[in-house]
Amino acid sequence: MLKEIRNFYDLIEFSSNNFGSSTFLSSSDKTNFKLTYKDIFELLPLTKSFLNKYSLPEGSYIGVMLPNDMTLALLFLHLPALNYIFVPINPKMTKKEIEYICQDAEISFVITLEGLRKNIPENIASLGISLGSQWIEDLSSYNPIQIDSMSNIKPSDIAEIVYTSGTTGNPKGVELSHRNLISNSKGIFESFNFTNKDKFLTITPLFHNSGQLFTTLSPMWSGSLSIPVRPEVALGGFWDLVQKHEITWTLGMGSHINFLLSQNPKGMRDTSHMLKGILTGGMKLDQNKRKQFEEKFKTKIFITYGLTETTSFATCENIFDRTSPGSVGKPMSINEITVQSNHDTEEGEILIKGENVFERYHNLEKLTQERKKNGWLQTGDIGYFDNNGNLFITDRMDNMIIISGENVYPAEIEQHSSLLADLYEFIIIGIDHPIKGVEVAMIYTMKENKLPDPSAWSRMLSTVLSNFKIPTCYINIEELGHDEIPKAPNGKILRSKVKQAVKNYNE
Repeated sequence: MLKEIRNFYDLIEFSSNNFGSSTFLSSSDKTNFKLTYKDIFELLPLTKSFLNKYSLPEGSYIGVMLPNDMTLALLFLHLPALNYIFVPINPKMTKKEIEYICQDAEISFVITLEGLRKNIPENIASLGISLGSQWIEDLSSYNPIQIDSMSNIKPSDIAEIVYTSGTTGNPKGVELSHRNLISNSKGIFESFNFTNKDKFLTITPLFHNSGQLFTTLSPMWSGSLSIPVRPEVALGGFWDLVQKHEITWTLGMGSHINFLLSQNPKGMRDTSHMLKGILTGGMKLDQNKRKQFEEKFKTKIFITYGLTETTSFATCENIFDRTSPGSVGKPMSINEITVQSNHDTEEGEILIKGENVFERYHNLEKLTQERKKNGWLQTGDIGYFDNNGNLFITDRMDNMIIISGENVYPAEIEQHSSLLADLYEFIIIGIDHPIKGVEVAMIYTMKENKLPDPSAWSRMLSTVLSNFKIPTCYINIEELGHDEIPKAPNGKILRSKVKQAVKNYNE
């Protein structure tokens, strides 16, 4: 009988027993360093010895501030498996943001790069390490500590705290349990029927769900290969990496798709026989751009929907049936989704319940109670189901703009981006107006060698939108002191930063 997998230790032991000699983690550089599933399991006693050297008792909050790398992937697996709480920190955060997270999460120790230690608060112990295989190979110098099992780790115990991007105020620490992460990764595996022939490329940050679940944890259920790569490296040489490593799956953001679509890689071979698909989430992907990408690169795109609070995906398009353009697919088997609508419309707030829904916000009991009611996560997203059970996302409740009593959702306008061919990217926000109170504003960036023409854009949008939804203010993001529209590390647009930039510009 299959042993119940209750925590990270159980999952590592399961994958070692079933896929021991298969390579799990591999570097993408010339070193060609590899770790098998058996290696991951047998390194646990050495990692425990390393942590004991620094007098870190079980249950400690350990900060890890590293870019995508095998070392970061290993620490993500080993710390929770050894009953520590993994707290990933984005290396690009400011010193003030890092200080806040360290204080809020009561971090006792930070593992980072030597050059980044200057950003760690002086009262927090830290260790500077090198990337690549060095730290992992150095573990062999430690005396292994006998670990029979970690049966004391309960499914509800916290495995990690993921801090959100902090679009308003300080970032929130989302506490994810072993059960959250185990159930979500298994749900992803079952949704796509992965095999030990699959190879995953991690191009989204491992300090966030996007890099942790689909391309790192879910492969452990099938004995697949996972290759972590820094996002900036992966985008520049994406097709070379796919060809070199015969990648079958990866996950990116809509912005990644837009970037790749704008490229014309020379000497690119047909990868359609190997790359089964690219999953996207985090921002709405224009359907015309999706179609162009799939035709140009002969590669399928699968749309997903989820939040940090749902650990990763809550929905995904069915790999066998993508018949509802514009939807984010159907609910995964691990969670229920309902739409809390009023009597006048099928649209409403999306509510989610399941084993993948987070435990709580760290040190924010009141906010936890507001967002989790009777087990249901109040997502703050607006959407509806079609007759086939596919979920469509309309917008965010807090993005809604009220113009003379009429509700305007930015996504209603942004979905028509294909009509404005000269624009590289744009978003819609509401800004203060001295007479109307609020007006619809478009914040945009232009394609190279193209000139702005707001009058033409308004005329074009008037063919598909009501008059009150057409922007009356157009602002190039460069006027606000930015080279591009601000985004979080996972590619999600930071609307609040754009709004603040507009406010500062008008003052």
